[in-house]
Amino acid sequence: MRSLRLALQFLTILPFRLSGTVGPADLRTALSWFPLAGLMIGGGLAALAQAGLQGRLGCLILVVVGVLLTGCLHLDGLADLADACCARKDREGRLAVMKDPRIGAAGATVILLALLLRWEMMASLAGNPLLRALLAAPVLGRSAMVLALRMPPARPDGTGLAQAWGPPSGLASFLALGAVLLLPSFLIGWPQGLAVSGLSLLALVLVSGVAWRTLGGVTGDVCGAAGELAELAALGGFVVWGRLL
Repeated sequence: MRSLRLALQFLTILPFRLSGTVGPADLRTALSWFPLAGLMIGGGLAALAQAGLQGRLGCLILVVVGVLLTGCLHLDGLADLADACCARKDREGRLAVMKDPRIGAAGATVILLALLLRWEMMASLAGNPLLRALLAAPVLGRSAMVLALRMPPARPDGTGLAQAWGPPSGLASFLALGAVLLLPSFLIGWPQGLAVSGLSLLALVLVSGVAWRTLGGVTGDVCGAAGELAELAALGGFVVWGRLL
């Protein structure tokens, strides 16, 4: 369970303690647990929704809880990628922008839009559709992070989070892709679930394409952005499914 604790330590603010030194092998093994970590995060949010946190106010609280639970990790990556893409610089300049701890106008705008979109989509759902969306979306988001690491690292010096974590093993990639393809269909049936899976994968492809074009590969911030947008895409798929019922 050391690898699962490591995954949860990275993806949440939960105080998991690990004994000994964490090496590259530990990090790569932990990637196999990212889908399960996402399921645990989603399960917690779904339990809160089941307890009564629904409607506009309840979903706003759920958004805040989700952001606090993850320590704004994925939103930070999304903001950094937005700032880098909007910077009129070469590849090295954009990578430098991503290292800057300050958030620019593009990053702040993207964070605001992402939070508002998440809140609106969650508030448009209720009952079982909301519970299933809350359960599945974090899994698809964390799985997308694993799949994003299949790209080569963008930093030529071999430093950075993406270099430390990736590339994922074949098992980790298989589990992540399997979670994306199978979980939505298990929850809502294969025609609608396949559409949710497709939207999440499309978000991953778009982020990967932008990262490859502007940065030349993947960084830790790119992984965070991929996870955030894949999760938003999954929520969007559940909103469409909920309205078709």
